[in-house]
Amino acid sequence: MAPGNVSGPRKGATALEVLEGVDLRGKSILITGGNQGIGFETARALVLKDAHVTIACRNIPAGEAAKTTIAKEKPGAKITLIQLDLTDLTSVEACAQRFIDSGLPLHVLILNAGVYNPNSRVTDAGFETTFQVNHLAQFYLTKLLTDCLTSSAPSRVVVVSSDAYRMVRSLTPRQVTWEKFSPTHENNVNSALKAYGLSKFANVLFAAELNRRLSPMGVTAYSLHPGVVDTAISRNTQLIQTFMCCCGCTTDSVEAGAATSVYVATTPELAQTHAGEYFRYCHPQHLTAPASNAENAAKLWALSEEMMDHYFTTGNGE
Repeated sequence: MAPGNVSGPRKGATALEVLEGVDLRGKSILITGGNQGIGFETARALVLKDAHVTIACRNIPAGEAAKTTIAKEKPGAKITLIQLDLTDLTSVEACAQRFIDSGLPLHVLILNAGVYNPNSRVTDAGFETTFQVNHLAQFYLTKLLTDCLTSSAPSRVVVVSSDAYRMVRSLTPRQVTWEKFSPTHENNVNSALKAYGLSKFANVLFAAELNRRLSPMGVTAYSLHPGVVDTAISRNTQLIQTFMCCCGCTTDSVEAGAATSVYVATTPELAQTHAGEYFRYCHPQHLTAPASNAENAAKLWALSEEMMDHYFTTGNGE
């Protein structure tokens, strides 16, 4: 089925409007960065529809505040908090292990957390921070939770990307390199906006390749643009907002920003018709040529594996 042929909600619909009539009892969902912004509204909408939502976030006090706010609307709400700092790969490992130890199934994994760094930095693991937080750490989290996803099938992974991926106008598999996506040398560092665009481009490729690998086991994957929303990321720079406006994007409410995430996370028929695709305003979209290149997606997966192997072999990982 061609992009655009699926009948999704109207543009501007809120997350709760998308979920009208949906019953998520018995569903277990983990979301990264679910304590604020789009992530909070996504978690809130899913909990209000009776899902058991695990919020994985860096700031536990903020997570507790989010949990309290939702519980006021939904007495008896099923919400679990797990600490997750995506700049620290040992925290990723601990988060995954805590979820595994909980014994909960994993019907939906929503990779929502993201960062925009005005100044390029390198994490303790040796990767450029924007790339690690927005892609590599969540790639690693997904790998660690793959058994949970396959044993809970049918299940799905939702990757919150951005139309900022379009900043990568051309790319061949030979250019999918460590230096391109995660430069760490001062004379080869990406600008903040370029680093953000590359990480969002990586999100799209990751979702496509993950779907190719896991869909035979009942796990489908999707990427999406949530809209331009006044969140902590967009407030960090006017450049992102300016770029999005040039792409024809309008500013959306947080409630509308979460709509595509919950739509892709819960609409059953997408698994048969639009698995692996990229969504915007609850509708599948045509990707740019470099983003739809299956060789680029496979090469990024291999690069991500290489980076994780390096992390372990250099003594950063146990």
